[in-house]
Amino acid sequence: MNLCRVWIAAAVLAIAAAPLFASPAMAAGTPSEVCTQDIAANNDRAAIDDCTKAIQANPKDGAAFESRCSANGNLGNNTQAVADCTQAIALDPQNSDAFALRCLVNLQSGNIQGAMSDCTQAVTLNPQDAEAFRTRCAANGELGNAAAAIADCAKAIALDPQNSSAYQNRCSAYDDSGNYPAALADCTRAIELEPTNEAAFASRCSVHLNMGDLKAALADCDRALELDPKDEATYYRRGLVNESLGNKAQAVADLKRALSLDPSDADAQSELKKLTAAP
Repeated sequence: MNLCRVWIAAAVLAIAAAPLFASPAMAAGTPSEVCTQDIAANNDRAAIDDCTKAIQANPKDGAAFESRCSANGNLGNNTQAVADCTQAIALDPQNSDAFALRCLVNLQSGNIQGAMSDCTQAVTLNPQDAEAFRTRCAANGELGNAAAAIADCAKAIALDPQNSSAYQNRCSAYDDSGNYPAALADCTRAIELEPTNEAAFASRCSVHLNMGDLKAALADCDRALELDPKDEATYYRRGLVNESLGNKAQAVADLKRALSLDPSDADAQSELKKLTAAP
């Protein structure tokens, strides 16, 4: 487990061209229009059904494949999402949004090289796509390319100064590279922009831990776990913080909780074994 890196923040896949809101009264029209309305209303299961109907009505409806890719990605159906985005791209090789969506799906499924390739194509086709730069920043971070990650997130922030996730990802990159003051500033900015950004609190916990500010690290880990009680990595990190503070019982509890969420975590297993070994 890499303590410095909290790269893949929770991301909702979205079609850039879709309207931001669709009321029930809007749910009428052609199958393709209904599919798009489902996506705008964040109704992913309905979107899959309605987009499938749109595709059956018109197998060359690239927008329906793209929308179904988004819905499947949101529901964690990564294999189907990749297939749908791939079909959207086959129908329109200049569709930068489909490349950006497939990049996100590849990132969340662990296909980091695939994400890198797709995001690079997305920003080549559309150099103004801040989220594609942000996602490639996260992919570079997963690959340990901190300098490239910092550069990509800087582009994302320049294009969209309100992009909380870009600040959070750059925070992790600075943390990985040992530039803790810059990391702290970026994570704090991410939280200012989005006070419920769990990944930013988790990342800032790591920064504080690396800087030796254990009380601040504990506070940030606590807040991250309030926002996401199933974040295994943050339980592990808080276990280390509690261990450093001399809170052995709390550290053991945190490590056990981390292992209950991910029994294969070798780092948590090793740390727990060390803490519970007979003196």
